Amino acid sequence: MDKSVLVTGASRGIGRAVALRLAQDRYDIAVHCHSNREAALDTLKAVQALGATGRVLAFDIRDRAATADALAADIETHGAYYGVVCNAGIARDGAFPALSGEDWDQVLGTNLDGFYNVLNPLPVLTAVNPGTTAAGCGAFTLTLAGSGFVSSSVARWQGSPLVKTFVSGTRLRAAVPVRP
Repeated sequence: MDKSVLVTGASRGIGRAVALRLAQDRYDIAVHCHSNREAALDTLKAVQALGATGRVLAFDIRDRAATADALAADIETHGAYYGVVCNAGIARDGAFPALSGEDWDQVLGTNLDGFYNVLNPLPVLTAVNPGTTAAGCGAFTLTLAGSGFVSSSVARWQGSPLVKTFVSGTRLRAAVPVRP
């Protein structure tokens, strides 16, 4: 398959599982990690063992400029992403009064800013806006469900579901293509 999917936080856990599931469908996987390059390389080897292709991208999603630069370089080399799974996230569990300012900044920087820093510079997301019509085709719509933070959403093109997202707490857990 010629379609590339970026999976942030793919070096282990849920991100690794999502990357491997997408690899089963032969998507080209951009395996992202912050600093654990060895674990990301292990994920890449597992992706390749499933017959898919991929590469490792290592950058800190809290750093807006570094994220944009890394994604621009990857897109320049491999083309635009077919999909993005914003899975990278961290937890600093503990009682709120005991949470340090540094821990607070790391959690928000990774879990919230990181989401923006990854998705904002991507041409795929800026090319089609909700309610627009392209080349005589139907409108793109995004349906949100849940209360407070979105628990799930569906992106549609011409009425057909394209992507289903799953959110847990304040973290997007997956954005997966919906099969026709």
